[in-house]
Amino acid sequence: MCAHPWDGLQIPTSDYTTVAKRLAGTFFNQSNYLRANDGRLILGLCDQRGLGDGSDADTRSFIDAVRRQAKAMLNEDVLVLGYWEAMLDPAAPARWGADGAYCGVRIDQVKSYNDYIAAMPAYFGATPPQFMRCAAAGFDERPRYPLLIPDRTKIRYYTDQTPALFAQGLNQIRADIASSHHISAVDNFVSIYAWNEWHEGGIIEPNARDGCLYLGLIHDQLNLQKGASCGTQSTRPF
Repeated sequence: MCAHPWDGLQIPTSDYTTVAKRLAGTFFNQSNYLRANDGRLILGLCDQRGLGDGSDADTRSFIDAVRRQAKAMLNEDVLVLGYWEAMLDPAAPARWGADGAYCGVRIDQVKSYNDYIAAMPAYFGATPPQFMRCAAAGFDERPRYPLLIPDRTKIRYYTDQTPALFAQGLNQIRADIASSHHISAVDNFVSIYAWNEWHEGGIIEPNARDGCLYLGLIHDQLNLQKGASCGTQSTRPF
């Protein structure tokens, strides 16, 4: 849930119960909703600045409302993960009453994709005990120019991203999982950015340029046991 602090995306405290009931009644009860290894429903907060006034207290109140409605309507427990770094204070999830954290893109902290991959082991080593790992296939805001980002100097993108570096990052994730001492609820989960984020350049969806290269890398480098590899055929140099 991304409650960005922009017009139309904020959730006032007066709407917490309504939103929590909508989550429980429309989404949580879907048969394919993502669950942790222990069976809990997973709710990720990618941004909490638009929850009430964005304070820890208002964020905690929202999480409490979601948990209350999930229990009342479905008799289900919810595992709440806050977005580690990016837009949020890394220490905040514990103050909100969240259970742990997950990660996504680190473009605000690291501009070089090579540096992003090189820093991955140390980054994972500093994360909370309950944590969902992540990999970003890339990031590139240039499609937003000039309509959404009229100032060229404000455009963020990795200048040196390659499929080979993405494969290296996935290998590091697999090694980190194999040697992990994290809590097991989501310790073997990996969040990949992103399926079709075309305006931000993180794309693993099969396409004319790459074919299913990125899906094949994810399957093979993470040693997934189900399904077949999509292959690594591409018109793009590897």
